[in-house]
Amino acid sequence: MPMKKRIAIIGAGPAGLVSAKSCLEAGMEPVIFEKSSQIGGIWGEGSTAWDGMHTNLSRWSCMFSDFPWDNMVQTFPTQREVLDYLNAYADHFDLRPYLQLDFEVKNVFRNGCKWDVRGTRQISNYDGVIVASGFFSRPVLPDLEFDGEIIHSSQCSRDTFSNHGNKRVMVLGGSFSGYELASEFARVSYHPVYHQFRHPVWILKRHFMNASRQPVPNDILSYIRGMRDIGLSLNSVEKNSRRIGFLKAQFGNPGDVHEDLKVNECPNNPIFAAISDDYLDLVKAGKIIPVRSENFDGKDAGLLVCATGYAASLPYLSDAVKYALDFSKDNCFMPLILHDTVWPNDVKGLAFVGMYRGPFFAVMELQARWAAGVMAGEIPAPSQTEIFAGVKAAHALRNTWPQPQFPYADYIGLADKLAGHVGCMPDIFPQEAFYDLLYNQAVMPWHYRLKGRHANKDMAQKIAQQNPFLK
Repeated sequence: MPMKKRIAIIGAGPAGLVSAKSCLEAGMEPVIFEKSSQIGGIWGEGSTAWDGMHTNLSRWSCMFSDFPWDNMVQTFPTQREVLDYLNAYADHFDLRPYLQLDFEVKNVFRNGCKWDVRGTRQISNYDGVIVASGFFSRPVLPDLEFDGEIIHSSQCSRDTFSNHGNKRVMVLGGSFSGYELASEFARVSYHPVYHQFRHPVWILKRHFMNASRQPVPNDILSYIRGMRDIGLSLNSVEKNSRRIGFLKAQFGNPGDVHEDLKVNECPNNPIFAAISDDYLDLVKAGKIIPVRSENFDGKDAGLLVCATGYAASLPYLSDAVKYALDFSKDNCFMPLILHDTVWPNDVKGLAFVGMYRGPFFAVMELQARWAAGVMAGEIPAPSQTEIFAGVKAAHALRNTWPQPQFPYADYIGLADKLAGHVGCMPDIFPQEAFYDLLYNQAVMPWHYRLKGRHANKDMAQKIAQQNPFLK
């Protein structure tokens, strides 16, 4: 009987865990290397997601296809609830025996036709490697003159907010975390919180209002195949015009609340957005003072919180592999060049999962199923011609100007394309029993368990029936 293939997986966050589960599903033996003492990645204790932070997507999207949440969990789970979900996932699929915790990978290299992993010790003879560590792992702090205390957003916790209630706080940065952290500090601060950014964005809440004026999670109304198909016939200006009209109808232009928040409504430009349920209410109440400026001004703050993002870091890969990836450590938009977000050019036995800006659980799972299926021989490997074409398309996306907020903003298109590679794209015909759920309502992870290898139609139906927002 032939020995099972062994696959090294770097990182035990959501991407690493689903990669390990997919390897087991494909009859291989995974080994997950994690530098911390726990699983969870950015959702782990003391990691980049602060305790109390909520997901931006509802639990119906922020989940894996065949493992439902506990029904008692709120619609937008907290960091602690996501970590509990990931721990339950690891237990349910018996992933813990394959974990190597407190193992910081120092070097991953090709050794003949196999791969070796070197860290606190060297472990040899892997048939493949899946990188699932996340490349935005190095916090970026700007070089500023500031006399007070400076911290990065990754250092924030519930204690950070409460312990600085008597300090004058400034939050620097216009990303998702900038708006959320300004709100977190404003809720407990005795002073107004200054929030400085270069460019204003549309500020969304986690719920949209449906046609009946009932609140529905934003992802339930945003990612619908039928609506996407209508959009395919529109050019970028027409799409932006529609979206701007929708955002204005739902939330209004943030500039209606404060002049520095005014968003340019020209549809020729990409649309940028952030999600925060009470940021605008706190601005109205004088608890947050927005500051739009190209130049830093400390505003006599005693604490500067830098929501200034992360730089890419893959220190364990060789220069030759990084060259093949066209790796750009300072490119926060798209530091890696991969064929359909998974495969590098001309590096056999190496795949990437969750390694793009803004990964969704469904996409991570599809990437993992594709990588594991190819490595196990269940799915044909992409040809060199396909990889070359995919890499060329990725280069074009990286060089898009003006750059959109996310390189792979077409979530449905990306997920369905990956599902095609995996062989699990559901049949979407009017005659199908699931047609309305698949085409006229939100795209959900369970869609990709209805057919193909490792399908679980009963579980897909169970998850669909649990969702109260599906008609």
